[in-house]
Amino acid sequence: MSGADDEMKEPRVAEIAASSIRSGLAELELKSAHVLRGLENVKTAPVAETPETPPEAAADAVDGGRPNIENGPDSPLLTPATPKHTTLLYGDCKPPADILKSLETLIAYSDSDDDPEFPLPGLDDVAQLALISHSIVAYLTHLDRQHLVRVSSSIAGDTTRWLGALFRFLDPGSSFHTDNADAILRTVRLAIVARCPGYLEGGIPALAHPCFYISENTTPLRLQYACRQLGIPLDAIRLIPANSTFGTMDLSLLLKQVQADLSANRTPLLVVADVGASICGYVDNLQRMNDICRTHNIWLHATGHGLAALACAQGPNTISGIVDSIVLNLGSWLGVPSLPIVLLHRQLQNSALAAFESDPIISRRLHSLSLWTSLQALGRDAIAERIHVAFQTCS
Repeated sequence: MSGADDEMKEPRVAEIAASSIRSGLAELELKSAHVLRGLENVKTAPVAETPETPPEAAADAVDGGRPNIENGPDSPLLTPATPKHTTLLYGDCKPPADILKSLETLIAYSDSDDDPEFPLPGLDDVAQLALISHSIVAYLTHLDRQHLVRVSSSIAGDTTRWLGALFRFLDPGSSFHTDNADAILRTVRLAIVARCPGYLEGGIPALAHPCFYISENTTPLRLQYACRQLGIPLDAIRLIPANSTFGTMDLSLLLKQVQADLSANRTPLLVVADVGASICGYVDNLQRMNDICRTHNIWLHATGHGLAALACAQGPNTISGIVDSIVLNLGSWLGVPSLPIVLLHRQLQNSALAAFESDPIISRRLHSLSLWTSLQALGRDAIAERIHVAFQTCS
């Protein structure tokens, strides 16, 4: 009995809550993965029309009441009600589970009577990791500024070195973008600073009427966007006709146009090479373009899906000796959603470039995290294999 009494008197060890021993990063990853799995399993269904809301119910909603969007066991998301919108935010707080349920209802909405389908693509481990990385980016911004600089510089530096080696661009600078239009805007700024270091002080007049050259096979919309952002007239864009035999940019006409612009006291600034960017998949003669651009001090930029082949190429050749910059659309090539568009470019020893950034740490470095995680999760061999399979499928 005395042994039992001793056991009864022995103080109980308080159980430690799981949340207190998990890091905030691990908990964020767990919750993000759970939400992604829920959204991945949402199915579309025709919306069941609901009767019009009576005035009393509408008044309750404006005063802070909640519309009935709960789905009971007999009415799952497969038969969502038409979402009702109110003018004011609800007065009381709403549980996170209810908010996510509302989002699932919106995603499940369908005007079609076809069989239900999954509107969001299925996620493998790499794709899920890439999406979770976006949540982690927002979380990491709470780090001390100096600590954030170190972390973001390391992540962006690793990513840039890996991509430079994969796509045969030696010692590149880099930036990471949400879309191709933002990437071409950055390219134009690089070309401006490379040609006219005094641009920031002198502005547009210091450029003496810049000119951009692009094949008529390639859409000029992104270049037009860059011109509007920088206050450059749209007539600065020169559409060069295609060669009647090969379908690529006619380089004899490009040279004539460059010489004509120089004679008119204009500044030839940028040539955009098509490496499978057009619908027909044309690939311009980069070596001859390089000869023209080096002679006249013009920035040569390459864009297109054909650049993906660099990751599968063999031998010592590099593309950085031919062009000044390339755009990598890795999300499309690897089949991983939400990866940023990457601009690799030759290094410019000009501190003026930082003036283009509202926050260089967040805008150009930390957003490489989803690439940093995805590239490691795939590995070099799997990256080359995915791209190789994509080319085989196209052919």
